[in-house]
Amino acid sequence: MKNHWIIISSALFLLTFPAHSQDVLDTLKASKIVADPAIRIPESQTGHQRLIRNDFSRFTVFSAPDIMKTLQAMPGVSMGSDLSSGLYVRGGDGADNLLTLDGVPVYNMSHLFGLFSVIDPGIAERVDFYRSGFSASRGGATSSIIDVYARDGNPDSLRTELSIGIADSRFLIEGPVKKTRFILTGRVSPISLIVNPVLKLLSADGIDPSFFTDARMGYFEVDARVSRPLSAYTDIYMNALFNRDYRKTGEIRADIENTDNIIWGNALAAIGVRHRGSDGSKTDASLYFTGTYSSVHSTFSSRQDSSYYYRKEGNASPLAEFGLRSDSYLQKRPDLYIRYGGKISYLQNQPHRIYHLLETVKNSKTHKTRTIREENINTPLIYRCGNLSSYIDAGWTPSPLVTLQGGMRYSFFLSDGKGWHSLEPRLSMSYSPLQGFTLKTSYDRMGQPLHAISSSFNLSPATTMLPSTRKIRPVISDQISFGGEYRKKGVLLLSTELYYKRMTHLYEYGGEIMMFPPLDTWESCFVEGIGRSYGIENQISVKKGQIRFDAAYTLSWSERKFEDFYCSWYPDRFDNRHTIHLNLARERNGYDWHISWTYHSGNRTTLNSFYSIKIWKDSPQVSAVNYALAPNQFLFPAYHRLDAGINFHYKTARGISRTASFDFFNIYNRCNPISVRIINKSYRNRLSYRSLLPFIPSFRVGFEF
Repeated sequence: MKNHWIIISSALFLLTFPAHSQDVLDTLKASKIVADPAIRIPESQTGHQRLIRNDFSRFTVFSAPDIMKTLQAMPGVSMGSDLSSGLYVRGGDGADNLLTLDGVPVYNMSHLFGLFSVIDPGIAERVDFYRSGFSASRGGATSSIIDVYARDGNPDSLRTELSIGIADSRFLIEGPVKKTRFILTGRVSPISLIVNPVLKLLSADGIDPSFFTDARMGYFEVDARVSRPLSAYTDIYMNALFNRDYRKTGEIRADIENTDNIIWGNALAAIGVRHRGSDGSKTDASLYFTGTYSSVHSTFSSRQDSSYYYRKEGNASPLAEFGLRSDSYLQKRPDLYIRYGGKISYLQNQPHRIYHLLETVKNSKTHKTRTIREENINTPLIYRCGNLSSYIDAGWTPSPLVTLQGGMRYSFFLSDGKGWHSLEPRLSMSYSPLQGFTLKTSYDRMGQPLHAISSSFNLSPATTMLPSTRKIRPVISDQISFGGEYRKKGVLLLSTELYYKRMTHLYEYGGEIMMFPPLDTWESCFVEGIGRSYGIENQISVKKGQIRFDAAYTLSWSERKFEDFYCSWYPDRFDNRHTIHLNLARERNGYDWHISWTYHSGNRTTLNSFYSIKIWKDSPQVSAVNYALAPNQFLFPAYHRLDAGINFHYKTARGISRTASFDFFNIYNRCNPISVRIINKSYRNRLSYRSLLPFIPSFRVGFEF
């Protein structure tokens, strides 16, 4: 078997790296940098949006641009809870999106529980976001693909950016060193300075505020890219990313400590070669390592005069992947192109449960310490997985009015001694009967071998990811899309798209709700079901002079069917019937401003609808048993908020650019609930909502020189 893998990997690399002697150094044309980002790529893909660097500043978080917040304003995307950077795309569960940096997966997508996205927008040249119309070159996720392409450093001179805000501080350094170009970015968060007051405010309703006597939260991140030409036709590049988040909350006193700790982060390193021939052919191949780590645990210790008690329990989940990938593009004729390539990788996942217990007592006479109880449990699971995929994709323009695109992706995932094969066809077509007007349709099949393991309905960055096994199948989605758009270049975009998506082999937790779900028996705790999502997405973009207006409206349905839970279809927790995003922006010499309004129908959860009284025959005890009519039958109030921001720019006589940014989050102070519970007061039940973020002003100052 080992020899077969070596032969396959060697053949894959040779197949996807064509031998061309002529090449062009830069594969990114300058025209792409200044193109209007609101206009979709004029190809046959549906559900495709291309964003460039200027787009990210239109949707900011605490005065800082952010990639995921920009994507959340796209049609067909639900944001989840307040300020989360989760992407729930066309009925997805948030764990079925693939984020890549130059083709290499990045498994954890957020900082500060979703406040910021994990890739600094300063290093991004462009972002391709796919909700449908997927290229055969991408797979492994059933809802969306987010391809981030890093930019090379400034070729002319050294440039530095610094900015300081209330939630994070950032730096960027880029420039040339002889023939080498580099870019280095970093971020660090001082948000712990404001976390304590916020947590104590949130805990004031029915919870002892002293529980939050200790609260620390923050993150740091470093991104880097180095590129150097090997010849006039080929260059080599290296990417690196490392980040770490932490959160600790709890009660710390002289004799007691009760804390919850969460740590998560990413590490990525890749070295690659880009080659472009004089005939327009391109190849991008890289050898890479990518990994993520998450750990959630609680600690309790109590020290008395003669006794000591210590307990620590939690789950940890390291995931690492080594791989080789290659993508090639050929265009022998103006009306025909071919893309092909593949990937081979080794993935190791080692989730483990930790439990430590120690209880001692000291003899008052002899002063000797005696252990009463001691338990040490560390049960790691080791999954060693192989992943092989190859694809071919072709586009043909038989006439100026018609474009056809089709491809096939094959993937083989080996885990737990079981191999899962998947054939994923991709077909799309566009027809342009009038100038500027295009009709599009597509069919996509996607497979996903990794699953999020959580006992709660809301995924966190520390959620354990486990692979498909003999008992757990990869998730499969089939999607059909049809749409039309009218474009007037640089001025107007009108688009609408209908879609229907069906998902099979979905898994949800069916065991006991607990903070640390069992890992050694996780397969038996999850039940299998199906899902479907359908709707219509509409988008308008208008640009006139310095003013730009963007609007997106989505009408959608997202449903699940798990017969172990319920006998019929029921709504998904993020079944937001109506979603609206409005954004108005203006750029002028010396300043720019933006204002945006977000609305979506309420999320859903399961609440007990009625209860019954049980009277035991041989006991005077009376107990009440609660029941729910159906899963996710309770609808939260609608979510909406208004945000605004303004940036002032000034350049000194020495050439230093200064920027002062003011942002206002949730201007009219809408209390958007994130949780609900039933409480009983005076023998009457009532609903108690918990909201997270009120009106928040923020300030950021930046320098560029």
